[in-house]
Amino acid sequence: MPTYLYVAVGGVVGSVGRYGVKLLVARVPGGAFRWGTIAVNVVGSFILGFFSTMTPPDGALVATADLHSFVMVGLCGGFATVSFALQTLELLRTGDSTDIASNVLTAIVLCVAAVVLCIVAAMLGHALATLVNMAN
Repeated sequence: MPTYLYVAVGGVVGSVGRYGVKLLVARVPGGAFRWGTIAVNVVGSFILGFFSTMTPPDGALVATADLHSFVMVGLCGGFATVSFALQTLELLRTGDSTDIASNVLTAIVLCVAAVVLCIVAAMLGHALATLVNMAN
């Protein structure tokens, strides 16, 4: 099967997974707008950190280039999202309050939190995979 089909199938799986997370988070009061996006980005970052560490040439998991493309490009590309940029713009334009300074501060806090959480998730995925690799 050509590599682009692995990417396409991974993208479908990731996109459907993202939609599922959106539905779950929408059940939480006040959670649908921002927390679903942050959740998929954090989980996607964890998967990237874990999988990339598990699958080097000397890793516990042997992965073909097609499997890498499926997981790293397709699955994570379809699952994680940059829609936080649009959500941040919307927050700045319409806001949660009439106080523009409050909206700007909220937008900055959400962006910083999302980036920090994603980096921490990638680090945790890397750390877990390193422990698994050491055990094998």
